[in-house]
Amino acid sequence: MQLWACGFNAWGQLHFADDEASECLNSDGTTQRSILDDLPKDLEKFECVLVDPDIEVLKSSHSAILIRKSSQLVQTGSPDPFFQYLLSEDCQVPHEHIAQTLSEKVAAFKTGTLNIYENLDKYKSDIPMITNPTAVDDVINVIANDTSFYALTKSGKVLSWGDVRHQNSLGREVNEDSPANVPCVLEDLTSDPITGIKKIAAGGYIAGALTNENDLYVWGGRQGQETPLPDMSGIPESVDIEGEDILDFGVGDRHIVVLTMSHRLWVIGNNSNGQCGDGSKNEIGAWKEVTLPLHKGQKIVKVYEGYKTSFAIIDGEEE
Repeated sequence: MQLWACGFNAWGQLHFADDEASECLNSDGTTQRSILDDLPKDLEKFECVLVDPDIEVLKSSHSAILIRKSSQLVQTGSPDPFFQYLLSEDCQVPHEHIAQTLSEKVAAFKTGTLNIYENLDKYKSDIPMITNPTAVDDVINVIANDTSFYALTKSGKVLSWGDVRHQNSLGREVNEDSPANVPCVLEDLTSDPITGIKKIAAGGYIAGALTNENDLYVWGGRQGQETPLPDMSGIPESVDIEGEDILDFGVGDRHIVVLTMSHRLWVIGNNSNGQCGDGSKNEIGAWKEVTLPLHKGQKIVKVYEGYKTSFAIIDGEEE
């Protein structure tokens, strides 16, 4: 299995191992080596940065990446206090159950309760702002973008909460019955034909959800800032890419990466640090397919996004 990455690398967060990067070869036999330069450089094309039997990208921040490889946690770049805590013995919850916004608020699901904290210190002291604010079934994932949190439940519902000043990021109506700072269900993602959500992702001021029917919905944005898709708003809208079903997706600061069922990789949005992986730093205003120099027998099986980065997991035997 291989991890390929592109985009913002000022903190060396896309540099996972000197020796392992040399194992990543293009289909013509050349080696991906730019990540091993003395000074970290942005990667304008997807490059292989790690080889391991099992790779999963867990979390990313502006300056660090946290992955799991062969059941071992690996962190790159310059971790902030929250990321340092995630690797400490003090962290007693799964990494999928805790998240932090750019404003340093923390949300965590533990012992059947969804809690929100003013900051990491309050979380460590177990002093929540809001405790068990709404009746939810078991939460399987908690994520955050700059101003909002999102939780995915076992039954496939999505809840959001966060800064009332950025309501589009919440993807739902805000009123007295559904205040911004309390986790509430995105009702638009529960209506026919949607039977449930199986993945959520978020970055910047935007977020998205992948349904059990392999349809992708996105929402968000803030005033004065361009969004990856021109019609994005506070209402979840479906994404169409050549009529294909969606296998996986990721959401970054202002860019989105999508993997279709045919294992084709598509990107759109801000590309100022090469995070769309097309070999340039030009804005991508319409869905663009990016091909990786893979060997015959290999294919992309998962995608992830970071702040201004993108990741692709490659599987399959080289032929």
